[in-house]
Amino acid sequence: MAGTLLQTPANGAKNYTDFITQMEKIKRGFYNISFTTLTDGSTAPEIEAGSWIEVDTNIYTFGSQEAATGWGGIANSTEAWMKVVSAGTAITAEFTDTPPTYNELRNGWYDTNDRYVLSVFKDSGGDYADMGLMPARQSIWDKNGNEVISMLVETKVNNTTGTLANGANTNIVVSGFSWTPDTVLDLVVYVGLADDTVNEALSLGSGKIVSGNAIWIRNVSFGSGTVTLNIRNTDGGERYWESAIVTAAKTS
Repeated sequence: MAGTLLQTPANGAKNYTDFITQMEKIKRGFYNISFTTLTDGSTAPEIEAGSWIEVDTNIYTFGSQEAATGWGGIANSTEAWMKVVSAGTAITAEFTDTPPTYNELRNGWYDTNDRYVLSVFKDSGGDYADMGLMPARQSIWDKNGNEVISMLVETKVNNTTGTLANGANTNIVVSGFSWTPDTVLDLVVYVGLADDTVNEALSLGSGKIVSGNAIWIRNVSFGSGTVTLNIRNTDGGERYWESAIVTAAKTS
C-alpha cells in the first residue's frame, strides 16, 4: 500500500480540482477559537466573535460572541467539556460531562458528530476551573521527539495530627483536589516520637514509597478529590504524625 501524490495545478490552470482536494485535506481538524476567559472563577468562558472551526469537513464561523448552554446540568465536582454542535448551517456551543474520543480521521476530539473545544472542571462551588483547549492533534512532541503529556497538578496539605500505635497502620487523607488524582509526584509526612515533635519526614523517593527506620508509608490510594496515605509504625512505641503534604496529578 502506498500514498498518492495530489497534483498541484500550475499558476493560471483552469482545473482546480487538485487544489481543492489539497485544501480539503489541509483544513481537516484545524480551528481558531478564542475564549472570553480561561481564568478560574464564576465567569463563564464564551467563544469570541470571529472564531472559526472545522467540524467533519465543514467550516463554521461565529459572527457574534457565543455562550454555551448546559452548565446548570453538570454536577459540582465533575469534569466537563464544551463542545460545538452543528445543525445544518448553524452551530451552537454546549457543556457536557460525556468524555470525548479522539477521531483519527477527523483530527479532533468528538462525540459522534459533536466536536469538543474546551475542557473544564466544575468545582465544588459550581465555578469554572482548570480550563484547557482541546488540541487538534492527539499528541504533541518536544524538539527531541518525546511525547508531551498534559496533566493537572495540585499540592494539598493535611495540617491535622494523629496518633500511631506500635504495630498499627493508619490512614492520612489529604483532600481538596479539584479532580480525582491518579498519580503522586511528591509527598512528605512528618512524624515524631512525641506530640508536636517532628523527628523524621517520610517522603517519596527512588520511584517508590520509602522511608527510614521503622515507620513507613505502606501505600497510596486515590479517591474523588483525595489522596490517602497508609503508614505503619513498628518503631517500638506510640508515635505521632504531624502533617502531610501531597503533590498529585491527573494524567488521563
